[in-house]
Amino acid sequence: MKLYIDSDPFLKYRPFYEQTQSSNIFLNHWHEVAASALFYLALMLVAPTINTIIFGENYTKITKKRLKINFDIHVVAMVQSVTSVILCIPMFFHPMLKENPVMGTYDFAAFVAAFTTGYFIWDLFYCCVLYFDLFGVQFLFHAVAALVVFASTFYPFCAPIIPFFLIFDQR
Repeated sequence: MKLYIDSDPFLKYRPFYEQTQSSNIFLNHWHEVAASALFYLALMLVAPTINTIIFGENYTKITKKRLKINFDIHVVAMVQSVTSVILCIPMFFHPMLKENPVMGTYDFAAFVAAFTTGYFIWDLFYCCVLYFDLFGVQFLFHAVAALVVFASTFYPFCAPIIPFFLIFDQR
């Protein structure tokens, strides 16, 4: 029984799919980066409604706008954390992890990198640009460093060890 995933389930939705796949990994997965960033933006926009439904008065009684924004952002980060852990599980079983962990790559690893890169683009824009006063320089450095790490896997560089990066980031 195969415990890993090789293919990218969203690669077929790539714009201009009828053209041959590029040797550039990012060009094959850029649509997933964009979709992921938009997904997290949409999640942030509906987070107040979701939080009101789930937490009721505990959320609606918060009077400080900065505290509500912080709460909403942490809910989005929690969704990203849970999603990352779920996506990591099959990656730990992929043979590429043992065969070529430094320069190897495969479509599912690129999908996970794209999904995570989209999150850190959202994170950099939303948390570090719009609300820099709330999160500060240390959060900016974390967002930039994580974005560089995950975007570098499109080179390909260390794509099979993406789950280790993600698990470390979720600690």
